[in-house]
Amino acid sequence: MLAQRKSLRYMYKINSTLLKKYDWNLILDPDSARKIGSVVSLANSQAIEFIDEIVKSGFSEEKVDEIKQQIKLIKKKKTTKSHVEKLGRLYCELDELLFMNDYLCIQFDKKTDFDQANKGFYFNNIRFTRLYGTNGGVKNETIVYVSDKVGAELRKRIDNGRDVNKEIVPAKLESYKSLISSASVKVTEPDEMGVLVVRDFVHEIDAEVIRLKDHTDQPPSLEEVYTKVQVNASDGFGLISPEFAARWAADLGLDYIPSGFIVRNSFCKGTLFTFDFVLWAKQKAQTETVKDVWSQLQDISKVQIILTAGMLKLWSSYANIGHYRACCKENGYSYRVTKTTPKKLEQERNLNYQFIQSLHLNEADLDQLLMPTVDEIKDVMGRDWRKSILYLKGNHVGDKNIEMLTYDYAQALMIDPQMINDPFVKRKIREMIDQRINSAKIGELKVKGNYSILSGDPVALLEHMFQFKEVRGLLGAGEFYSRYWLDQGIHQVAAFRAPMTCHNNIRIFRFVENEEINKWYTYLSGVTIINAWDTTTQALNGCDFDGDQIMTTSNEIILSGINESKALICEQKNANAVIPAEQDFVIANKNSFGNEIGQITNSATSMYDKLAEFKPESLEYKTLLERIMSCQHYQQNAIDKAKGIEFHPMPSVWFNYKSNLELDKDTKEVLNVNEFNIRILANKKPYFMIYRYEHLNNDYKKFLSNTNQNSFNRFGCSVAELIEKESKTDEETQFIQSYFNQMPVSRGNSVVNQLCWKIEEHFAARKSKQKSEAFDYSILMSPDRTYSKSTFKKIKDLYDEYKYMTQAYMLGKKVTISNRAAEDTYSDQRRLFTERFKVIASQMCSNEEELCDIIVTLCYTNDQSKQFAWDIVGEKMINNLLKRNDFVISYPELDAAGDIEFSGNRFSMKKKQIGLHEEWVHEYFAK
Repeated sequence: MLAQRKSLRYMYKINSTLLKKYDWNLILDPDSARKIGSVVSLANSQAIEFIDEIVKSGFSEEKVDEIKQQIKLIKKKKTTKSHVEKLGRLYCELDELLFMNDYLCIQFDKKTDFDQANKGFYFNNIRFTRLYGTNGGVKNETIVYVSDKVGAELRKRIDNGRDVNKEIVPAKLESYKSLISSASVKVTEPDEMGVLVVRDFVHEIDAEVIRLKDHTDQPPSLEEVYTKVQVNASDGFGLISPEFAARWAADLGLDYIPSGFIVRNSFCKGTLFTFDFVLWAKQKAQTETVKDVWSQLQDISKVQIILTAGMLKLWSSYANIGHYRACCKENGYSYRVTKTTPKKLEQERNLNYQFIQSLHLNEADLDQLLMPTVDEIKDVMGRDWRKSILYLKGNHVGDKNIEMLTYDYAQALMIDPQMINDPFVKRKIREMIDQRINSAKIGELKVKGNYSILSGDPVALLEHMFQFKEVRGLLGAGEFYSRYWLDQGIHQVAAFRAPMTCHNNIRIFRFVENEEINKWYTYLSGVTIINAWDTTTQALNGCDFDGDQIMTTSNEIILSGINESKALICEQKNANAVIPAEQDFVIANKNSFGNEIGQITNSATSMYDKLAEFKPESLEYKTLLERIMSCQHYQQNAIDKAKGIEFHPMPSVWFNYKSNLELDKDTKEVLNVNEFNIRILANKKPYFMIYRYEHLNNDYKKFLSNTNQNSFNRFGCSVAELIEKESKTDEETQFIQSYFNQMPVSRGNSVVNQLCWKIEEHFAARKSKQKSEAFDYSILMSPDRTYSKSTFKKIKDLYDEYKYMTQAYMLGKKVTISNRAAEDTYSDQRRLFTERFKVIASQMCSNEEELCDIIVTLCYTNDQSKQFAWDIVGEKMINNLLKRNDFVISYPELDAAGDIEFSGNRFSMKKKQIGLHEEWVHEYFAK
């Protein structure tokens, strides 16, 4: 959502086993690091700018652009030895600019490796020591290290003149320090009197909740109580004046004023929402004087941004706002934006299994819920090139944004309809359809709805700031605001926030508006506002307003499946505050290693699958429901563990069969079995998860194959036939019982399993192979197709290496990927992998036309993958297509009278000439 362009930088990411192999003294050049996947890309951040300043790197966007421009010019010239050598030098210069040589991260295989690394190690003859672990990094056992060259100065800047003698929880301070790593864009600094820091609006309400109380030697107890609940109604958000928001929007290259900016600064994190607080103060508070968090009076008319104490984490470490800002100036800090709210919220989004798994839906509900997704998939399966564009690019490709599209095979289809017969395009579309079918099987169903950033009530915060005798805000208990939904004429939606564990996390939002609301919330069209007077934030798994997002949908089936439930309140524990030393941070890192929250969430999903086996009035059902609710408590325990608080894990008897057996100490014979726990044991992932975890799918298929073979050998029939057999022997009955007991997944009749089976049924007849069509690949090449045999041979050898490396890459991906973060990491590695081969190819053949013709010939004259061509010369192929089609792109546009029906809408095809000169097009696609 940020339009300001910055070059990606590169950082070494080293596996600890590799460092240990070389006795913690590793030499690794950029190309070798790329080859083994030990490089990651980084967007700009405060940390990167600090390091550039400290080492005087000389980095600038202008230098990067200059080198890239020289590379483009050489690629237009004939391939010669001097051009190839110059390209090599230019790529080396680019690496020198873009690589961070004093800043790297290590992913640890063992905690003993972590201990060794913290003694200091050498990389490329430079000594490195620990800097910090980021919130996302420590979950994946990854820690940031810096060279001795920058370490002392960087740590001084991170501390930013804070009072180092103040006690604090080490894990919290570690998290606050690492905020400088957030990908962000620098924006205009507020004026001298432009920043106001105020106390949060924290108060108590009376509410009916379910309280979970921790116990040392047993699961938490659950109790429905009417009690006082503390609410921080401003947790993580502040305000920005419309005028200053417009200035920041200009800084970011936006053509609109966002409703909110997610910001960073020294020890500062949160969201600033656009609100005219100066006008409000004049009309409502009737004063321009307000007291800040240090009890000093400030003039609101001069203020441009309002921070809350919860945003400025270490406010108490500074004497006043002037002291804090002076320290920021001395150390080179600036306000930075990581994300903004969008110009428009989306109209459709996908659900996920966490949102669906606890809903009370019957078979007819499920059929109705999945049909929009099924219809959309079947629409594109008809191989209409126009519908393929809609599927690949979405419903909102229009005249105003057509030139902003990036080149890819979907855009090739928009340039020339013949591309529908390109075997690569056909395969990619088929793969996307297959992926979409599989994602639907795990509950990713299309509904009317969107994700939006959450805000508290700004008026309640202002009334608190100005010390109103009665703080009321504009929203009462049970009331919410969304300009998007109100404009749709919709006043009630279902609300979800991931990660979810139980039905109590689902809310129904009822939207209200009146003249006052519409006046003061005029800039807040892109957010969802929560009132200050109920337990919504607690119900949404303890959400706050520092950038947390919520998914809302008006889908009637979803709304009908919700039973509004009391919020769960987990007892909060406090970690010990100390004056942290380096060892305290190391311990905090170790405590945070691993993603136990994800495991706990999966356990809740397994319990929902088991829940479907029992009637609601049964003890088994009630016990499972309590265990599911308790998962929220164990999630909180996992968070507390990172803070150094004593951690009570989920009881193993809930998910481990052997834990429910009492064994003789000597003979190990089973003396007793906890039959009740065995009946409700959640030791398997539900069936639909085979489409989420490839290793589980492989285990399941292998089990079916082996068991079927065993059944044929013993009984002369398949397992399915044996199950249907009316009269069974004792041996056959025991075999079937063993079959279900040993199956690696649970086939319970849960909501998501039912959805999965229905999707499977809809696409059961889908053929595994497509009919090949004639395709003239010469349309991807230049008119003058000449190249040397020797160059062709070099590129062919590189093509063979690419195929080998791709196989290794895909194998590693299958073994490692288990979550979205890992998927993002591999996508980044895939891009870097491709860049490496682009560089090598251009150094073998510096002329881009010749290189394109060679690679297209290599890839399109055999039945092997064409991915190499699209990775290495995709840009040039697009340019060739544009030249052949007079630079005209066709695109579908919403049109009530259109002749194309897709996904419940009508479209008509439009054409636009996007450029008349190759150089312009080349420059456009190179952006």
